[in-house]
Amino acid sequence: MEMDAPIKMQFLHFDCAKSFPDLYLCDKCIFKTDLLISLWNHIRYMHSKQPLQPNTITKRPCKKCPYSTHSTLHFLNHRLFRCPRKRKKWFLCDHCPFKTQIKFSHNAHIKRHLSKSKNRLPTNNESYNWFQCSQCSYKSLFKEAVKQHAVNKHTAPEDVKWFQCEQCAFKSKSKYYLATHVNMNHANPENQKWYLCPHCEFKSLVKYYLKTHILNKHDNSEKAFKFKCDRCEYKTKRRTHLESHKLAHHTDEKDIKWFECEFCSFKTKRKELLGRHVTVRHVPDEEIEWFYCSYCDYKAKVKKNLRMHLDMRHVDLAV
Repeated sequence: MEMDAPIKMQFLHFDCAKSFPDLYLCDKCIFKTDLLISLWNHIRYMHSKQPLQPNTITKRPCKKCPYSTHSTLHFLNHRLFRCPRKRKKWFLCDHCPFKTQIKFSHNAHIKRHLSKSKNRLPTNNESYNWFQCSQCSYKSLFKEAVKQHAVNKHTAPEDVKWFQCEQCAFKSKSKYYLATHVNMNHANPENQKWYLCPHCEFKSLVKYYLKTHILNKHDNSEKAFKFKCDRCEYKTKRRTHLESHKLAHHTDEKDIKWFECEFCSFKTKRKELLGRHVTVRHVPDEEIEWFYCSYCDYKAKVKKNLRMHLDMRHVDLAV
């Protein structure tokens, strides 16, 4: 049967309540589709004497399974996420239990490990582009991390863009820490998401604190002690503990680099201890980025002091 009229253009109407567009409907039968090109193909093939031209419509077949589609977008989605035969290989992390079937996600995850431990090389020998701080030796695989480092370490307080809490005197150089502070101290309890420990009564509003708690308190597996000394049998769960061990037991006195305070005679072997000293002894209270306890009114200038407070005052909840 020859078509009485040419193919009419149809336009999809999007209904926000449904979150998906209306279908294209054939006005000669019950056929419907979400692809306009499929409707044209159907009309030419089923309701017209016009033969189907092979070059008119391109259908993309999957080489791994029987799936095929006219849509390039659907084909890419299928190839990346849907094809049952596509991803048989799992990409495993050598440093933690993480695994994924998407190589991009695996590389991004490995970058996070490398950023935390710059001396650890990728096992697959892939090259990574490091972002270097222009004022010191700090480097990171993440550009935003270098920017935040520059703000934290090399920017004068008067030049910093502070993120101020609207409900108290707290302020931070990081928008993320401000959001964490608001969630822990000012959010409606009914809207707060608690992360619960599966081994004890510990709970936290910060997922990282839960991970740290599980590692420190419950995980005594061999894999947890991943930081090992190359000079003796010492091993630990934390990189900073290994660095302190090497400095104390395997470094000659003449090779030690002392970090000296520019405001007094204090000196130390560890750079982070110098930073802690300056914060506690020489930085005015109004310029301090305070660490607040989420269970009482306590606040500390140094994060370690907050952890000690949690261990002493909130032993059943402490990280």
